[in-house]
Amino acid sequence: MSCVESGRRALHPPLTAADVPAAELGAPAVELLIQRIADPATRHRHVLVAPPISLRGRTGPARAR
Repeated sequence: MSCVESGRRALHPPLTAADVPAAELGAPAVELLIQRIADPATRHRHVLVAPPISLRGRTGPARAR
């Protein structure tokens, strides 16, 4: 059992969390870095990665403003 998993079990109620996919974040970052090194004049780009959300016991309706 990993530290994260054991910590997750200790929380009551369980917390909602975004599951951050390291490979999906790292691969585009490396590609952009390689492009930037090859051509420093390359324009800045933004890459949007939508991680999956694990809905657990702490998810509820939004508060009224």
